[in-house]
Amino acid sequence: MTYKNSVCFILSVIATLVSMISYKFPAADPMQPGMPPRRFFPPHMMMHDFFTGDMEAVAEKVAHTDFVFTMFYAPWDADSMHARLEFFKTATYLQHEVMFVAVNCWWQHGSCSQRNKFMSFPVFVLYPTWDKKTGLEYKGPCQADYFLSFLEKAMRPLTRLHTMPELLHFVGQQDSTVVGYFDFNTSPQPPGYASFTLAAMRVLATNSVQQVRFGVVTSQQLSEDMKMSSLRKIFLFRMLNQTLVRIWKYGYICMHTCMHACICKNFHYSRA
Repeated sequence: MTYKNSVCFILSVIATLVSMISYKFPAADPMQPGMPPRRFFPPHMMMHDFFTGDMEAVAEKVAHTDFVFTMFYAPWDADSMHARLEFFKTATYLQHEVMFVAVNCWWQHGSCSQRNKFMSFPVFVLYPTWDKKTGLEYKGPCQADYFLSFLEKAMRPLTRLHTMPELLHFVGQQDSTVVGYFDFNTSPQPPGYASFTLAAMRVLATNSVQQVRFGVVTSQQLSEDMKMSSLRKIFLFRMLNQTLVRIWKYGYICMHTCMHACICKNFHYSRA
């Protein structure tokens, strides 16, 4: 983050704190679910608070948005109250790249509570353009820094690597990295590239704290130097222990990454 961006972020956080403090949040009682819902967030253009839990209105609002980060909350829940400010702070920084939506999923007459049976609150889900139905659930700490890291990596899940120094720096900065080679000279969307991107986002959602980074080698010379000339070969690097994983079907990328990077215990995958 540059100095200029840091100053802007600090000023936006200060403005956020002022608005949050000056706004009188309504108290909510979980024992009285029939009380009419009221706004959970203060009115602000960077936030969209669907406090009646109307999912039809949500769908209409986000229909043409690339990235939607949604907070499903219960207004009486202490964790939701704690996450409110962190969610709001994140919105002040990424409001031009991500739409931030909050939905009251406790209001019994709202379609959100009728469709979803959450066991706890809040629940955070990122909905990218290509997955507006299930989305990617965020399971990390409810802190703005972690939200920012998750969203920035989800928006840019792949790092392009052109030279050997770039590759070595990329591998050296992460505990675990997955690197593949794709020939963009033959096609703007090489075979397997979409699945590789999807795998990167799925692995990020599996564990948003212990993150595995995905890199793409774009240079044929670099791929030959790394003995990656085969377009069906994927490298998994681990700090102090280099592992080569040859994957002949891209549907197994997530499974192999989880197994060898040791980031999850019960990971289910498809053979697509």
